[in-house]
Amino acid sequence: MEAIDPGRPETWRIRAHIAELEGRFGDAVALYTHVVSSHPEPVMVRRCLALCLYRDGRPDDAVRTLLADPVHLARYAYPLSLSLRALVNDGPHDAVHAALDQLGAQDVLPGLRGEIRKALTARVPAETDGARLTDMREAADLVARGDWPGARRAYQRLHEADPSDPDTIGALARCEVRLAVPGAATTGIARLRTLPATVPCLKQLYVLQVMAGLAAEALETAEALLERVPDSPYAVLRRSRALFDVGRLDDARTALATLGPPRSAAADIRLATATAWWDLGEFEAAIGVLGPPDGSATRPAAHNLALVRFLVATGQFAAARTVIGHWTGGGAAGPAARHEASALLDLAGFDLAGALGHCRLGLAAAPDSPSLRDLEQRCLTGLCRPEEARESLIRSGRPPRYPEANSHVPQRALFSFAGGLVNDMMIGRAECARAADALSNRPADAVEALTELVRETGGATGIAIAMLTALRRDGRFRDAIPASASDWSPRIPKVVQQYWGEAVLPGDVEAFTARLSNLHPDCDYRLWRRREVKALLRETFDPVVGRAFAAARSPAVRTDLVRLALLAQFGGVFVDVDCWGRGSMAPLVHGTSSFVAFQDESGAVGNAFIACAPDHPIIRQCLDEAAAEICTGSAEFPWLLIGPGRLTRTVAQHLARQPASSCSVETRIWARHCVMRHLAIGRPMAHARAPHFPELQRLLSSRARRDGDYRMQAAE
Repeated sequence: MEAIDPGRPETWRIRAHIAELEGRFGDAVALYTHVVSSHPEPVMVRRCLALCLYRDGRPDDAVRTLLADPVHLARYAYPLSLSLRALVNDGPHDAVHAALDQLGAQDVLPGLRGEIRKALTARVPAETDGARLTDMREAADLVARGDWPGARRAYQRLHEADPSDPDTIGALARCEVRLAVPGAATTGIARLRTLPATVPCLKQLYVLQVMAGLAAEALETAEALLERVPDSPYAVLRRSRALFDVGRLDDARTALATLGPPRSAAADIRLATATAWWDLGEFEAAIGVLGPPDGSATRPAAHNLALVRFLVATGQFAAARTVIGHWTGGGAAGPAARHEASALLDLAGFDLAGALGHCRLGLAAAPDSPSLRDLEQRCLTGLCRPEEARESLIRSGRPPRYPEANSHVPQRALFSFAGGLVNDMMIGRAECARAADALSNRPADAVEALTELVRETGGATGIAIAMLTALRRDGRFRDAIPASASDWSPRIPKVVQQYWGEAVLPGDVEAFTARLSNLHPDCDYRLWRRREVKALLRETFDPVVGRAFAAARSPAVRTDLVRLALLAQFGGVFVDVDCWGRGSMAPLVHGTSSFVAFQDESGAVGNAFIACAPDHPIIRQCLDEAAAEICTGSAEFPWLLIGPGRLTRTVAQHLARQPASSCSVETRIWARHCVMRHLAIGRPMAHARAPHFPELQRLLSSRARRDGDYRMQAAE
């Protein structure tokens, strides 16, 4: 073997790999050993060394190599589990059990023991553990299909066979939460409390506490987990998330900062850290963790895709193009992710046809990608092509192994805005076809044709989205935000309003609302509660509005109704409680506009941020029409009934009645990325992550029920 040049470590891995391919495992071990001794961080090199030791007839040394550095290896559960599974599949049971014993003694690498148990089960005779193996495979298969009742039964059998397995307890509780079993998360938590507080047990306990909305308890568990594995970045991330949920945002940022220089972290840790910063509303920090745009060739595809998402969401389109232009790697996932990134960039520029082309190219490489399917549905609905969007909805919920499911739309699709929008659009297919033809023309001609179509049809949602998209592409909505933060429109009162209907104000909601109030000291800030709103509706509004508030089927519908009522009565700005203030909103409410909102990338007008004059005709029309429909028991999807769908229709109708000059003067519609500079919209909140799964019902609009020619069936 040639002498190793200590000044060129990159040659060691190449020669070691060549020796491994040629079957010279002893030489490969020597080379990999030099690499590991000089560079202990790259866990994949340690994995290669362990496998070569095993193939050289030294399984005990292989196990010791994998477990020699738990501080570093604890960050790399996935590649290490691959290595241990390889030992399980090929190696003697003694070596594997020795690895299990050491893992149990050190209590590190959460989740790996479950992986090893599964692999061991696959090797034992069927008469001993075959039934358990069958149940594990069946449960995983049923979860993948979304068959939660079947998965629950499988996990119940697993739990009865081994009541002390925390992974099974956690999986069973999550299935029951999906099925809205009363007290499911609480029962799972109680079961885990009876077990020793090992790392796997604490991990499952933390997940269930988060699902149950027990923020304070989840923080205690996260801190106990961090005490067990103080050098685990996963534990740091969990504690940061828990601190965020209880409203200790500064502590959450401090915890994230302890993860050290981002370039030295493993790929999955860097991505998780960037996502955590993004969730906190620290956009620049999130982008900084993933690195500069021109380093895309050396980043994993998932990092490049996340970076493009962050850059596009904050309006840094040139940087996003740089990332895509330097994108060369990514393995099998690279082409699909690159096309997804290109689609996101096109959507940000409201080029729906270009985005759809990239979605189709990405789906050719990854036909089962849910994110690409979602983007495809957004593009197709924005282009007024409901039949194709419906087919995409069906494909997005049909695993390739189950072709018999092609007549059903999955629950996830039904409870999406695309499902409700397609349902609505299928009724007016002829008008949608006219809108699709108009969108193929140059923007100015498309605006004229679509405006006339809105006047004729009364503004169906899909056609309204098409009209607003055409207006933006024609340059009618100008997104030039002034540098001055004091130029508040005199037509919009300096009132900032929010609403929280529950009795208890969670810590994260309290922190967010306090932040928004502190950023606007010259405004009249008001956090409305349910009792105050009921009194206001009873004393001030038409009785229909009060009856609609009482008849609202969900908290989301009730919140949307309150939003419209408060804006109609007082004007000012209404902001959802999951929006983190990044600065004053005055630059968004400048000039002489009487109505200000934002348009998302699919063309709809969002309602998380709205500013307007009191009794504005857009708000008043939305409120009156929505309240009347709610009182009739409408089964319309909430997004269409009183959310962004209705707001989009009403804004389009209002603009169709106004001269072209009213755009960006009387009625200002910002692009979403403009608002994100001042207000981080839609941050993950503890109360929102505690899932509420109502009984599955067919999401058919009342008009679709009357029409009778189109049905979306829920998966049985």
